[in-house]
Amino acid sequence: MMTMEIIANSFTGIIQTFWDTSKIYMFWTVIHFATTNLYAHFCAKMTAWGFFTSPLMTQAPHCKGLNWLRDLSIKTLDSYWVWSVTWIAGKFTGILGGINFETKYQKDV
Repeated sequence: MMTMEIIANSFTGIIQTFWDTSKIYMFWTVIHFATTNLYAHFCAKMTAWGFFTSPLMTQAPHCKGLNWLRDLSIKTLDSYWVWSVTWIAGKFTGILGGINFETKYQKDV
């Protein structure tokens, strides 16, 4: 029975770890999607007038803010994979508060 508890706790920890990292990824994906579409709608319209006003609109505060946030989301999503693999590996090895079988279950023996 002790082995089943260890497996169940490990599986729960793995699922929680993946859920925690996926929330961060979903947040930045939504930010990227929203800012890209808002920039295209407000700052780079697909019309002749939009073509002529786009150099002026790039200097507008709302366009600069949307562009900055879009660039930040791109950089964050680029580095996300390295960060998430490192974090998950740290969780599995116990370095970042993951399950450490020797110390956690040694008390029960």
